[in-house]
Amino acid sequence: MAPTKRSAATSEEAWSVPLKSHLVVAALKEADLDASVKDMLCASIKWSLGAMKGERHSSCQRISDMIGEVLAASEASLVKDAYDKETFLEALKPAKATREATSESATAKVQEIEQTSTAAAAAVVEAEKALKEASAALKVTQTAQKVGDKDVDALAAKRAQLEAGHKDIFLPLSEGSCPEADAKKMVRSLLTLANKFNFDGSLMTAVSTVLTKSKSTRTEFDETCTQQVAESFQNGLAALDAQILEGAPAKAERAAAVDAALAQKTGAEETLAALQAERDAVKDQLAESKEAAKAAKKSLTDFFPDLQKASDAMDEATAALAEFRAGALAAYQALNERSEEWQPPAKVPRKAKVVEEEAPEEAPEEPAAMETAPAEPAVEVTA
Repeated sequence: MAPTKRSAATSEEAWSVPLKSHLVVAALKEADLDASVKDMLCASIKWSLGAMKGERHSSCQRISDMIGEVLAASEASLVKDAYDKETFLEALKPAKATREATSESATAKVQEIEQTSTAAAAAVVEAEKALKEASAALKVTQTAQKVGDKDVDALAAKRAQLEAGHKDIFLPLSEGSCPEADAKKMVRSLLTLANKFNFDGSLMTAVSTVLTKSKSTRTEFDETCTQQVAESFQNGLAALDAQILEGAPAKAERAAAVDAALAQKTGAEETLAALQAERDAVKDQLAESKEAAKAAKKSLTDFFPDLQKASDAMDEATAALAEFRAGALAAYQALNERSEEWQPPAKVPRKAKVVEEEAPEEAPEEPAAMETAPAEPAVEVTA
């Protein structure tokens, strides 16, 4: 609570009942109380502390005691505040060395993290380079795979075409299961396919007529021709299988190279992402450490102002306690124990008082030659 200020009146007047009561009221208004309680106590001063102790009603004495309890609590609060500020000041005095050490440590940490940050940034650059190289290597292997697999893939496509022709065209014709309306059209497709795969031309000419017949009307010769076409399909598929099998090792090797290059690129991407995350984390640490170093340096710079501020705060708290004790608390104690009416001091007439106050000290003895001089008044008093 803030200290109450005493009146600047003379000592007798300052300790009159009204002025003492004023000091107590001022202290009550500063107390940590509910507003309604404050109002009640302040309004009761005249009938409690304003009366002499021996003439107070018991209820008024109880109010006086309550006022004393409130002031005692205020005093305790001021004592604690003064103690806390003194304790803080004493703890702050040796803090300069601690703040210096903290500032030096923070600065060293900034330098350390800066080195880590530089290394992390360099690692990211290297990882980006590695990823670029891995991407280029993958592109090379993919191109080689595309070129190398071209012939093998073409053989596989031809085999698929031949196999589909055997299944979807020749077998329905040879088994007589295709619709009669579609037979001629399917025979034409079979001849085109046979010509592409170099089947015997005379055989295909003969079988073209056979395959348009119903199954039940075909002769033994017709069946022989049909069987020879079936063998042509099987021979063609077997030849293609052999060619595909011959190119399979190289194809597998090229595929393995692409898989390895892809894995290399994926690993480079993961490494780069991890290093970028690490670099960003170090950047954040560096920013935090710089802020900490800045704060530590400021704390060191502020040490003496902080010390002065703490010292002033302690002095103010001590003065507030002393002012409270000498003012409101002493006034309360005097009023609470008062056993006689306060009588204002007798006032000295103004003229006599002025003469008394302004009369000069007794002048030193003048030389004999001056004794006959007329005396002058000590002070001129105007009416």
